[in-house]
Amino acid sequence: IMGEKIKLDYILEQYKKGEITIGKAAELAKKDLREMILIAAKKKIPFQYSKKELMEDFEAAKNG
Repeated sequence: IMGEKIKLDYILEQYKKGEITIGKAAELAKKDLREMILIAAKKKIPFQYSKKELMEDFEAAKNG
């Protein structure tokens, strides 16, 4: 469980820095997008989502 928390914190840090999308963060953390958005919000991480990221996540979801 502690390893999962460390991994989740690392993933959220990458998202916060803008290095990955919230969709990619959810995929890496094995969470659904809605849950990942809620987790980020609870940790006071601002929601950042561009149209480009939306399209990337939409394509990823459509393809697999």
